[in-house]
Amino acid sequence: MDYSARIERAINGPRTASSPVQDREAPQDTRRWSNDHPVNIRLSVPLLFGRFYITIVAGKERRSAERLSQERARHPLATAGNLLFMMGFGTLIGMGFLFAVSMAIRAWFAVG
Repeated sequence: MDYSARIERAINGPRTASSPVQDREAPQDTRRWSNDHPVNIRLSVPLLFGRFYITIVAGKERRSAERLSQERARHPLATAGNLLFMMGFGTLIGMGFLFAVSMAIRAWFAVG
């Protein structure tokens, strides 16, 4: 990035007319995020080393095939963070299932 433009922007403030650099940096899709999803779960989790957020949003797919392919290129599913998250989440689900099964077996064979 051109640092002289950053310094100029810091001193003089943002330009009112768009420049070619600003046009390239502007988002292509100007539509706003909507909150009308059937499933909209947002959690903020405090941890020892900071806060993290988890968002689960589900609903009918309304994006075009072109937009889906653009977003998949920008946000690939196969990343180290996603893999670690899926492994951890799968482990938690599996442990919960095994715990439920063990409790059911204990209740089934309980004497008394």
